[in-house]
Amino acid sequence: MKNIWIKTIIIIVILVPISIFLHETGHWLIYELNAMDSWMSLQRANLVNPEHLTEGIFLKSLFGGPILTILLALISYLLLTKFRESVWLLVLGLINATGRILPTIIGILTSFKTDLNGVSDEGNIALRITNNVFIREIIMLLLLSLFIFMITRFYKTFKFPDNFKQKKIFVSMICLLSILISLIYPKLDQIIFGI
Repeated sequence: MKNIWIKTIIIIVILVPISIFLHETGHWLIYELNAMDSWMSLQRANLVNPEHLTEGIFLKSLFGGPILTILLALISYLLLTKFRESVWLLVLGLINATGRILPTIIGILTSFKTDLNGVSDEGNIALRITNNVFIREIIMLLLLSLFIFMITRFYKTFKFPDNFKQKKIFVSMICLLSILISLIYPKLDQIIFGI
């Protein structure tokens, strides 16, 4: 039983940076597909000439990261239904479902604001889709419900080892560590790239 905890922590440390990078790749890809020169740091897609950015391209780029993250979570879930004992798939799915909860909560708490640049992809998307605060709240709550639903599906699908009694604590630990590492990760961007 002790091995699964240690193995999982190691997997989290490996997969969180990869998942964050893939999320940011979604933003970068949209920029590149729209002929906007950009480059990747650890935590963001950076435009070479931000003055050429239009609102339409910005909106599309906002969708790029969350869509890729949700797709990674869904693919992980579909594979987990076939390989139910894979800790790698469990962790990858939970990281990607959990990783969007905090930005979505920030989007819920700030849905009344009119400028959310850099705060929350989800909040920025809702802000640009509608001026109605109530509809923004509904969008954010629906997304939050989706992420919580995905986490429960991972929990119910994964085949835990026999006699493993700490299932909820185990899944909660994966989610919490994912959030904590993702909160620390931007500091690396500041240290390495000065942004």
